[in-house]
Amino acid sequence: MIESHDFVNAILTNGGVSLDRSTGQPIEFDFGYIVSEPVPLAILPETPTIEQLDRWLPKWQKQVQSHRGAFLGAWRDDKSGSLFVDINHWYPRRDDAMDAGRRNNQLAIFHCGTNESLYLE
Repeated sequence: MIESHDFVNAILTNGGVSLDRSTGQPIEFDFGYIVSEPVPLAILPETPTIEQLDRWLPKWQKQVQSHRGAFLGAWRDDKSGSLFVDINHWYPRRDDAMDAGRRNNQLAIFHCGTNESLYLE
């Protein structure tokens, strides 16, 4: 499992992080789109402390285990500054990802090729 300080560093440096459902280690996608499930695991108004993450990360990782093909993701919304922790799915096609994002009432989907959020407004 990723160390809490590495989790925070990935969010602060890259704007977010995706974790493998089995190992809890960071994963990267060279292309495609990431879409979150309708209900986030957490919405935090600020970056959590290392102590909080030490408690929360194992719990979040366990929750994602019951979702087939999913992985744990966290990202910072540039508009609100909030940190979203979600169960996520990867889509190779933009249209499919945008449809899933709208179905799931998401603010945005994530473009893996450009590392940018695509807002669905």
